[in-house]
Amino acid sequence: MLQVIMSRFGLEKYLSSRYFSSWLILTIDTVVSVVSTLIAYLLVRGLFTNPVFTVWYGFWLLAGSCVLSVFSFIVFRTFRSVIRHTTLREIWKLGGAVLFKDLLMFFYVLLLPQKPYPPYASLSMGFLLDALVTLFLLLALRLCMIVVYDLIKLKQSRRANSRQVLVYGTGDKSVSLVTRLQNSPHYRVVGFLTYGKSLRKHTIAECPVYYFENQHSVEYLRDRVDVDAILFA
Repeated sequence: MLQVIMSRFGLEKYLSSRYFSSWLILTIDTVVSVVSTLIAYLLVRGLFTNPVFTVWYGFWLLAGSCVLSVFSFIVFRTFRSVIRHTTLREIWKLGGAVLFKDLLMFFYVLLLPQKPYPPYASLSMGFLLDALVTLFLLLALRLCMIVVYDLIKLKQSRRANSRQVLVYGTGDKSVSLVTRLQNSPHYRVVGFLTYGKSLRKHTIAECPVYYFENQHSVEYLRDRVDVDAILFA
């Protein structure tokens, strides 16, 4: 399912490139950081009842989180690393950027016009939750990117070393042949081949059914689907 989604929206080609866009990574990290601040603010607002926790207070808090997150990530250059080669040093840089952002957020909150002043317990818990949630989500994001990249590289490696084939017929033997070749390093089944249009636009075992009527349609299908061979069950 993941590979189908990436192929349909053109993500596979982008994710398999050598480098992710640095500015895209910065944007994603900033969004994650702001969402973490929102989560921390909502939790603190639910635990501590204080008139200062209004919608406008939350808006200015998120605005400050956005600006200070960008500044912190730029200072620590966390978005300039090749994510698939992330090391322990890169994780420390990420943690340093998160702590630096929360330190700046502390002084930013002190400058906000607020009356009555929120209790120090709520501020301490808010900054702690913000740091933990931000760091967790950023590390989870990078882990997901590494896993997706490895899956794409594995798929491309198998594709480069295998031949794309169609299985002739739609009977039980043909379907069982597709099942046996699912993990084959030599063949990659891209669909079934039948004579006539009776099964046009159908799928069997998640594979499309192609049809032919003469030699010309077979040649057209070969060029369109990029088929190397036809297997007979």
